[in-house]
Amino acid sequence: MCIRDRLIGVWLVDTWMRQGKPPSRIVELGPGEGTLMADVLRATRQFPGFLENAEVHLVEVSRHMRGRQQSKLGRLCGAHGPSLHWHDRLEDIPEDKSTLFVAQEFFDALPVYQFQKTELGWCEVMVDTDPGDGEHHFRFVVSKGKTVATKALVERHVSEDRIAKASMFPSALDFIEASPVSWMHMEQMSRRIKPVSYTHL
Repeated sequence: MCIRDRLIGVWLVDTWMRQGKPPSRIVELGPGEGTLMADVLRATRQFPGFLENAEVHLVEVSRHMRGRQQSKLGRLCGAHGPSLHWHDRLEDIPEDKSTLFVAQEFFDALPVYQFQKTELGWCEVMVDTDPGDGEHHFRFVVSKGKTVATKALVERHVSEDRIAKASMFPSALDFIEASPVSWMHMEQMSRRIKPVSYTHL
């Protein structure tokens, strides 16, 4: 059992306890083979009350991968563990109870837009064919002006000024990435997370 997965399981239990031990829904985005969730379930079954009052929901569009996940998680769920559910989309998961999210490397795989600051202002970094003898025959190029994405995601985005002024970035910031798909998922997740008080009573 992976130490990282164990720690994720302990973190889930700790969060659940801080919430007052409510019936919970454990949601994993991009569960892969189901290995991480299997380790989480094994690590958390030593904490009474956690799995007995939990549901496991996997956001997975591939029917093939669902079958592989079932083979790993079926024995850990069901009659002697949490119920197991699959969904094509995050928005299909109800918002009626406390939700604990696991998204290991999920956001890393989502598409992003890239923007480079030039003498023309913010320009989109795009992929073009490479006419040379390069191995992959593709190359990055900077647009010759503002694109629809530049106008929508940089110039009109409410966070542009805050990004430019944030102390964590250099004042001469000249490259940024934006992922609208990630923003959409984060908004969906935030609606399902119950606030946690870290005050020790």
